[in-house]
Amino acid sequence: MRPRSLPEQVRIEYSYQSGVHTFRAPDYPGFYLASPDAQLVFDDIPGALKLLVDMDFGVDCAVAVEGGLTLEEFFARVIAPPERGPSDGRIRPAGLWASVAAS
Repeated sequence: MRPRSLPEQVRIEYSYQSGVHTFRAPDYPGFYLASPDAQLVFDDIPGALKLLVDMDFGVDCAVAVEGGLTLEEFFARVIAPPERGPSDGRIRPAGLWASVAAS
């Protein structure tokens, strides 16, 4: 079930399995992005979430990854140890927040 009122924040969860980077929002069904290209899918988060929120609430909104986090900064928090790439399969459970504001 999707939120009933315009959310201020949406939790986005990340996983990596079989060569695919996945971002989804458990509290916002329908938000699911996956690709072998981590940068591509990370960059799509704001636009995809904006589209869902705009359609659900009939308002134009602005969506941004909170704190202006880059993919590299996100991976630095997620991958253990930090110097290893995502292909080693040692991903800590992690997520990020997306901020939503009516514009």
